[in-house]
Amino acid sequence: MTQQMKHKKILTITIDDSEDEVEDNVRQQTQMYAKNSMDRFGDDLCQLLLSYLLLEDRFRNECVSKQFQRTVFESVVDITLNEKLIRKAKQQKETLSQVLATIATNNQLFSTFGRLVTRIYCMSSLVKHSLSYCHRLSQLRAEQLSDVFDNTSGQLLVTNLKRFTIIYYSSESKGQLSEFVAQNQSLKSLVVIKPSKNAKNNQNLPEIYNQLSRLPQLRDLTLDLYLHNILLNDILRIIGLNCKQLQRLALILRPTYFKLNQTLDSLRLFCRLKRLHLAISRSVVSRQLLEPLKLCHRLTHLTLDIDEMSDKLLTDCDKHLPRLQYLSIKTNAITREDLDHISSLPALQMLVIENCSKSDDLSDNDFNYLLSRSLKLKNIEVIEQKVSKFYCRKNGQRIYSKNSMDRFSNNLCALLLSYLSLKERFVFQCVSKRFQRTVFRSVVDIDIDDELIRRVNKFKIPLFIIMNIICEKCPNIESIDFRSVGYSNQHILELFPTFRHKFPNLREIYCELLSNSDRWIQLLAPLITRISGELSSKKPSLIFCRRLSRLVAYHMSDVFSGRTTGFWPELLSIFVAQNQCLKCLNLFYITYKTKEDLRELCEQLSRLTQLRELSLKLVLIDGMNSLLPALKTLVIENQLSDSLRDNDLIVLLSSSPKLKTMEIRVNNEKKFYSKVKM
Repeated sequence: MTQQMKHKKILTITIDDSEDEVEDNVRQQTQMYAKNSMDRFGDDLCQLLLSYLLLEDRFRNECVSKQFQRTVFESVVDITLNEKLIRKAKQQKETLSQVLATIATNNQLFSTFGRLVTRIYCMSSLVKHSLSYCHRLSQLRAEQLSDVFDNTSGQLLVTNLKRFTIIYYSSESKGQLSEFVAQNQSLKSLVVIKPSKNAKNNQNLPEIYNQLSRLPQLRDLTLDLYLHNILLNDILRIIGLNCKQLQRLALILRPTYFKLNQTLDSLRLFCRLKRLHLAISRSVVSRQLLEPLKLCHRLTHLTLDIDEMSDKLLTDCDKHLPRLQYLSIKTNAITREDLDHISSLPALQMLVIENCSKSDDLSDNDFNYLLSRSLKLKNIEVIEQKVSKFYCRKNGQRIYSKNSMDRFSNNLCALLLSYLSLKERFVFQCVSKRFQRTVFRSVVDIDIDDELIRRVNKFKIPLFIIMNIICEKCPNIESIDFRSVGYSNQHILELFPTFRHKFPNLREIYCELLSNSDRWIQLLAPLITRISGELSSKKPSLIFCRRLSRLVAYHMSDVFSGRTTGFWPELLSIFVAQNQCLKCLNLFYITYKTKEDLRELCEQLSRLTQLRELSLKLVLIDGMNSLLPALKTLVIENQLSDSLRDNDLIVLLSSSPKLKTMEIRVNNEKKFYSKVKM
């Protein structure tokens, strides 16, 4: 059998920079997925796509595949428990409600997890003593100021808050407010939603707001005021003079008269104010009231909630508000004259108009005309009876439909397109402008083979034109593989040096040494890192390839200069001595005659201290079957169906002491031989 077979020695030498690269290459070669399979995408991309799902949708879609089960909950870092979620869990509703009620009333449980609590939205006065365990509390919402003080000792239970919201407030809490402010100097946001009913006749409110002015780090302030015998201007002056860091101010004014006669002259003291929300109910607002707005040149966001708005309210707004980017107006009526004034705002990007029930004469053309006149205005939202209607600039930011790829960023689009082949990229680049920008961005490796050249010749396009197109479309190419170029198209390697300067990021070239390699090897040698193919006639060219890391040769003598007469074990010894950094070695069709030859081979390979991967294909010789005494499983792939007989394999099975199973693969068919226990 051995005399009939023609043995050819093939040596595959690979020097890798990392062990992980070898494992990744093996994994990529063994896994082939269909185009409609989500397994084509990695877990990272799958997790990114699933991160846009709601928690309810995640539970529904986790059964799609094993990949979904691994990644669907990886991005869940925040969770919200509300009544809607509890209501859906009908079987656990009673149990969960009891647990939450126990947690809310049991002081012992609160002392356990209180150190994790940072925000409390709703708090009962019955459990306010539990606040003493919440040392990391930064945001709190309370009904009254007395809820944060101990009933017995009067001690303040919370300190160093960042955001505080109080729903009801009265002048009776003046002493508590002074202590609260002293212990919470780090407060950055304060919201007073509703004053008490007795606040209408209270004359001490200016003194109370004087206490608020002692908060030097205050950035956001919301006040709800009854304007009865109170000068709004005095309150704002006290706060503006002391709270220099204030950037957001919301005023909810409740005047007792139909017409508001006060002014906002103290707004000029808020030198850093950027966002202003002004709500005035049941009153007509005059132009003089908002006249001080012209001094707030830093305003970027303005919200006006006014029942009746004066016709001259927005006159010359472009001069007073040059930085305004967001404008929201809630009023009963708005005119075309108001829209003309709004169109003059130089930095406006978003406009919201709500509840303009008496503006029946305004049509879609008016808002579209406003879009065309405004320089930077991108979106207009008109809300009527809780129904929103949008107007968008065509060449600006749009509101896209759910089935539009424009909803995703360029980075995500480029990531999805990176899974396309080079041929598919040229086909799909005409889908959209975004595809044109991103489809070739991820192309860093390219293969030039006979099939590509044959397609080019079919359309009678000169090869240099194709190379110019590739240079222009794919400027990020780092490696080019020419190993599949045959002898009929080897001239492309002669032409490539003329295009080398058009690939600024090119770092590696993979090729074979063809008959014309003498013409281009010295020009491309600094970039060549991988070579395969017949080397016997062109092996002197290897001396120019200083960066060579992977090599495939048919004979061991191909990597030695001149005519080598030594046997391959001797050549292997010399090769091993000069390549101690070898990490991957494949030896095919190695024939040995004696046990000493095999031992010599093993001793030489043992000298490769950095070897990570080894593949040997040994040719069995008659009489050498039991050479491996510990062999238990043997797999043989044979292309010649008549070369191996059943008797030969049975003899091998019986002569090997520990061999239990043999698998013979011939023409994609498998045949098994097993040792039977007696």
